[in-house]
Amino acid sequence: AALSIISFLLILAPVRYITKKVRKASEKTRESTDKISEKVMEAIQGAKVVRTYSADSFYEATKNYLKMFKRYKIKSAILPELSSSISEFGGAVIVAAVIVFSSYQLHKGEITAGSFLAFFGAVIAIWEPVKRFVNSISEFSRTLPSIVRVNELDEITEIKSGGIKKTDFSESIEFRDVWVSFDSEPVLKGISFKVSKGERIAIIGSSGVGKTTLVSLIPRFFDPQKGEILIDGVNIKDIEITSLRNLISLVEQEPFIFDDTIYNNVAFAKPGAKKTEVEKALQIAELDLSKIPGGLNFRCGENGKNLSQGQRHRISIARAILKNSPIVIMDEPTASLDPKLEQEIMSSLEKLMEGKTVFIISHKIKTTEWAQRYLLLKDGKIYEITREKLKEFFLMSAEL
Repeated sequence: AALSIISFLLILAPVRYITKKVRKASEKTRESTDKISEKVMEAIQGAKVVRTYSADSFYEATKNYLKMFKRYKIKSAILPELSSSISEFGGAVIVAAVIVFSSYQLHKGEITAGSFLAFFGAVIAIWEPVKRFVNSISEFSRTLPSIVRVNELDEITEIKSGGIKKTDFSESIEFRDVWVSFDSEPVLKGISFKVSKGERIAIIGSSGVGKTTLVSLIPRFFDPQKGEILIDGVNIKDIEITSLRNLISLVEQEPFIFDDTIYNNVAFAKPGAKKTEVEKALQIAELDLSKIPGGLNFRCGENGKNLSQGQRHRISIARAILKNSPIVIMDEPTASLDPKLEQEIMSSLEKLMEGKTVFIISHKIKTTEWAQRYLLLKDGKIYEITREKLKEFFLMSAEL
């Protein structure tokens, strides 16, 4: 009896310790899961913003939460199995020890054969703990693939970066025989054109023809299956990807706003930016902070739900102004705006474009008035057209 009690206490100590660890691991797993979910949703919804503005700090924060999630997820998977195994196996050891000790007493004549047989019956009890131990190993084996999947979460790599660090843009951007296919269906078929520094190019075409796909190749959101894109004569695949994206600003149809302050949303383009720099960018973008409670410290809400449509657009433009990249991509920047707001936002966009090389995608002829050249994307091919042909295209589109 004394042996059984001592053995039980020896097993109880590690089991209690492990139970506390399991509770902590479970709590940390839940916390990190919430943070990862929040970051992943922002990364998905604002993927182009995060990539274009080379937000290393954003990725680093997400990566740290992911590491914490992995660590505690593995612990919460392993520790319960370990605890169960210790208790089950420990129980079996106790029974076995009692049988061995009883056999020794029988041999010395200290107990009778009947007593020994009674103790021997306890051997049957060994099989149940052993079976449970085997079952726990099996259960852990079923858990293992989940652990492997967790390990794979951060193994998804970005597009391979080149080694050339490029800090300026001085000559041109050139597409050479660029082909892109999705699901074996070609979208871009041998696209070739050249844009000189300081030019403003309007890219037009029917919906779904591949205009956004075309400009998305410049910051390398993905790569073409064939052909090359050069900046100042250097293949963009050879340029270090962060420095490449530092050359580019993006303004989209639906600007993505993080669930953070106005300051942090604008400074996302330039981490550590001074308050005066952010205020100046917002002033150029014509956002009146005096009309917003808390000014720069105002919390925008999830995807800017606490802001008006115009305020969201101005913050997005201010972000691009603060970054001050030599190349600007504007993808349907006023498509969702009413005429009055469109006119106001166009004034801010015009300030953003000053001295920049600009790619404008638009379904509105008014937005293309900024451009000096017009490229029509049709059936996977690109054609340079005149202003007159541009007007014909929009007239035909309106009639259709």
